[in-house]
Order: sequence, then C-alpha cells, then structure tokens
Amino acid sequence: MTNFWFTTPETAFLFFQDIFTNFIHQKRPLRVIVGKGPLYDELKIWCSEKSIPLISIGIHRTYKPLGLFNDLILVGKLLIFDYPNDDHIVSTPKAAGLFSIIWFIFRWRLTGRFVFYCHGLVSYSRLGVFSNLIFYIERFVIRRADHTIFVSPSLMGWSLDNRYLRDSHKCTHVRSVCGVDQQIPVTRPKVGTIGFIGRLEESKGIDTVLRLFHWLSTDYPDLVMAIAGTGDDRVVRNIRRMSKANHAVMYLGFVSNTAEFYRGLDLLIFPSRREGFGKVIIEAGSWSIPTVAYDISGVRDAVRHGESGVLVEDGDEFSMYGAVRRYLEDDSLYNRHSKMAREIATNEFGREMVARSNVSAIENALRPTA
Repeated sequence: MTNFWFTTPETAFLFFQDIFTNFIHQKRPLRVIVGKGPLYDELKIWCSEKSIPLISIGIHRTYKPLGLFNDLILVGKLLIFDYPNDDHIVSTPKAAGLFSIIWFIFRWRLTGRFVFYCHGLVSYSRLGVFSNLIFYIERFVIRRADHTIFVSPSLMGWSLDNRYLRDSHKCTHVRSVCGVDQQIPVTRPKVGTIGFIGRLEESKGIDTVLRLFHWLSTDYPDLVMAIAGTGDDRVVRNIRRMSKANHAVMYLGFVSNTAEFYRGLDLLIFPSRREGFGKVIIEAGSWSIPTVAYDISGVRDAVRHGESGVLVEDGDEFSMYGAVRRYLEDDSLYNRHSKMAREIATNEFGREMVARSNVSAIENALRPTA
C-alpha cells in the first residue's frame, strides 16, 4: 500500500491532474490522507468515484486511525502562514497539519519507505525571528525522510546549500509538479495588458504589482492591468478600490477557467519572494506570454532569462519596472520572448512529459536501497 499524505486538499488536487492518474492506471494500491480544508468535499467525492480510501486527520486525531504503513509519501509544504499585518504572524488551520506530521514522525510504526515530496520551504522566505525555528522543524522532517523529491532543481540546490540535507544521494528533483497542455498559438504583436494571477498576499509580491502599474500608467495611459486570485483581505480591498477608481484596473477574483485570463493577457508580472516552482509562469508561457520576475529559487527554473522573460535581482522593483518598460517600447523583443515562452512550455513542460518524470521519481524513491 502506498500512502499519500497531503498537507492540504488543494495540494491533493494538484497531484490528481496527472500523477495520481498514472498511479491508478498502474493499478497500484494507494490511500489518501489529508486534513480538512477548502476542496475537501470535492476531494472526498473524487476519491469515492475512484474507489480510493480517504482518511481525514486533524490536530486532535493524528496517527491513531492510520495503523501500519507500507510506504508513506508526504506531499506539500510543511508550513503555511497568513500575514495579517506587519507586526505578527498568525498560523492558519492548515499549519495544524505540521504538528500532526511531527507528532506522527515521533510515534509512527512505518514498515516501508518515507518519502517527502517538497513543494517549497518556508524558512527561505523572510520570517525574521521565526526563521531559525522553522528551519530546524523543516530540516528535521527532511532528514527523517528516506528520500526527498524537490519540485524544482533550484529548490533542491538551495536546500543542499543551506544544510537541509547531508547526503545529496537522498534527494532528487523533478521539473514541475504538473505540466501544461499545448495551446493554440496566439499572436501577440505588442503589450497592451499586464497582469498577475495567484495568491494575493505580501510574499507573492502583489504590492509590487500595484506599485509598478501606478508608475507605468503615467507614461502609458492605455495600459491595462488584470489581476486574478484571492487572499489577504486588506490586499483584496485595496485592489477593489483601485478597480472602481480606475477602469484600467480589472480585478477578476478567483478564476476557475484560467484560459480566459491568459487569452487576454500579454505580459505576466510575477514578483514572488518565495516559490517551490513558478507553475503560473509555465501556464502563461503555453499561451505565448513572457514573464518578468525576481531571480529566486523555483522561479529561475521556469523563466529562461533573456529568452522567455526577464529575471531581476530579488526585491529590485526599479529593475522590474525597467524590464516591463523595455517590453512596452520594443515590440520585436516582446515577440521573440513570446514565441520562446510558448516553445519552452510546450517542449519542456508538457503534461505527459512532466507526469512521467514525477511517477519515475516516486517509483525510484520508493525502491529500497541496498
């Protein structure tokens, strides 16, 4: 029995797109373990239709209903935080999964392999006094694992450089957690709409996106900005106010059909400060949309600097502003990067290709060492 323990139901659905389907096709017996949260009811229905056992756990019901494992694959980020203001950090109910995981690691009886499929690490974002504590917690879980699969090459490199792992033979990486479909080629002659899609929170750089548009709109009055996603209430309220005061700002909220968003977008602005992998960058690339982003772990695996987009130094908003201006002024540069973005997304991050690489990595990680 292969047991998949997901830190959130959303993470489970991310896997269901491709990787789980491959495991089911191989008729591998598996079980899903997850805490309750958004999309839990949908996950329960999905598992029922596929005849996959689903176990719900929480902070007060940790390991007792799980029994003996054969193999365990822990999937996701260990810690997930909200940033309500600049003075303190409040953990969300999702973070309760961390304590369940640590408690179980101390108490479990595992008959097979323990594999950690790592989407991202919190301690490489800037959490001040919390960083050292979080570093030791995350490192404890990673070192307890028999093998760690990182969602991108640069995330694995960062983890090795920062002493999360002692042995490079106990880890590997894939190119992405899920691939993209090949889209119909889109001709984009020039930049008319810039935008952002994702969680609307400080760590994702949404405040930077808003400032960039404020600076750009003075010199480019016809420029439009589109924003899709949900998140921090303060940020959402601010964006709503901007969209009411300025018709060039379009706030779309949560978008279930991302294809509609990408069809109307010309340039993705992605100033995230922490990423396991820039999935939306590859999604945008499949629609011939280049990206301007910070040069951080995870993101640099999705953007080929000077070919499919531009990477600037982490936190340098003025360089990001200059990169966007170059695209606005130089249509030939934009067209070259637009075509290359689609080529890279299609040829290197196709859905089947990424799914096969993930399944192969999981199979190898579950194989006992001599």
